[in-house]
Amino acid sequence: MNDYDEELTVRVKAASGGRLFTSAKDGDLTETEYTQDGSYIVFKLANGGSFAYYESISQNKSSRMKLVVMCIVAAAILLALILLIRRIRKKRKAKKAAVETEKSEQSGKTEDSDTI
Repeated sequence: MNDYDEELTVRVKAASGGRLFTSAKDGDLTETEYTQDGSYIVFKLANGGSFAYYESISQNKSSRMKLVVMCIVAAAILLALILLIRRIRKKRKAKKAAVETEKSEQSGKTEDSDTI
C-alpha cells in the first residue's frame, strides 16, 4: 500500500479477551482498543505498521483445561514410575534375602556334617 497514507481497518480471527499492541513506522508499541465482530477482532492500524495480539492461558479456557489434563497425566505417570521402582527394589531385596538364607542354611549343613 505504498500510495495509501490513511489508516487501515484490520480484521483478524482471534478470541476476544487478549491484549492488542500496534506499532507505527517508528516501532513504538502501544496498546490498542479493538472491537469484536463474531470470531474476529477489528482495529485500526497505520499503513506500514504492525501488530501483536497476546492472549494468556487464564483468558483461554480450552488451553487452561489442556494444561490441567497434561499435569494430571504427568502426575499419574510419575506415580506409576515410583510404584514400579519400589516394586522392583522390593523383589530384588526379597530375592537377595532368599539367596542369603539359602547360603546360610547350606553353610550350616556343611558345619553339621563336619562335626559328625
